[in-house]
Amino acid sequence: MSYVTLQTSSDAAYPQGRRNYWKSHYLDAMTDGATANAHEHGPQMTSPWSSSYFQDLGGAISRPAIDAAAFGHRDAVFDFAMLTVWQDEAEDVDHLTGARVRRQDEP
Repeated sequence: MSYVTLQTSSDAAYPQGRRNYWKSHYLDAMTDGATANAHEHGPQMTSPWSSSYFQDLGGAISRPAIDAAAFGHRDAVFDFAMLTVWQDEAEDVDHLTGARVRRQDEP
């Protein structure tokens, strides 16, 4: 798969005009607390386009030295991401506030 194909593979899920507020948090381990937190906050996301996920970061990401490139979190084992996505500008405050509250409670 080419780099361009990889980088554009999710474009259809996030079309132009939708509003996005994404946050992530690196984890050293997958813990019961992390999964409980995701399970608790998932239903509180206020848009059908919003999502959250855990991403395994091992393998090739972790092989280079931490200072080998601009991305320095090579020792993280997982990334927990919350993608808040909505359409209506009038709902900005509601979605941003909710996402920031959930972010404070991240594992």
